[in-house]
Amino acid sequence: MEENLDLSQVLGISDFTLVLGEKEILSGVNLAVHAGEKLAIIGASGAGKSSLVRAILGAHGKATGEIRLLGQQVIGARESELKSMRKQVGLITQQIDLVGSLSALENVLHGSLPHLTMPRLGVWSYPRTETTKAIALLEQLGLGEQIHQTADSLSGGQRQRVAICRAMLKAPAIVLADEPTAALDANSAERVLADLAAIAAQGPAVICVLHQLDLAIGWADRIVVLKAGQVLADIGSGQAEVAKLRQLLGNE
Repeated sequence: MEENLDLSQVLGISDFTLVLGEKEILSGVNLAVHAGEKLAIIGASGAGKSSLVRAILGAHGKATGEIRLLGQQVIGARESELKSMRKQVGLITQQIDLVGSLSALENVLHGSLPHLTMPRLGVWSYPRTETTKAIALLEQLGLGEQIHQTADSLSGGQRQRVAICRAMLKAPAIVLADEPTAALDANSAERVLADLAAIAAQGPAVICVLHQLDLAIGWADRIVVLKAGQVLADIGSGQAEVAKLRQLLGNE
């Protein structure tokens, strides 16, 4: 039996190295994330940010080290074990991946499909409990008037908020948001980050990949900087730490 087990830790990464083809993508990454924590990962294009998100979900090339998601080892896990772990993870991407011809409500309900045993066709084919939960999430994120609008009629910020609702429908323990603000204007980006902060306040850990340092500073409890696949910094978001981070990045 493990001693001093930290039950609040939802993700633990130790000495993780990832090689794809002949290229080392991530090297010696160490990271611990706890329930309710808002963690921003920043870095230039090619730093390994999205590769780290995919690795957490079990998409590996040649990997060494350890990734523990909700206490379970990801590296070397069987596909059935990975599938079970992924049910506890909410994934939000830059692409959003909604079905444009379906309503906001039905797109959110798609988030319950991993937990259902039969295919569904139409909003009313889902259990009433799921529909009630989906409507409540949409209303919570300010989309009560758009519930029955098709996704392709919504603004970019609204579509991303629908995607957040979809990710939250299964009440995940951890949310991975990979560049969720990249295609949004400043106001929509701030709204999406505010929604992600509200989610973290309800208990899940939220890991958000961002390009803009200022967005990360205004949102995160901690900021991790990746450079060339390595953790360059892992600091809090207090004024002293931020000053050190700005100095560090300014000297690159």
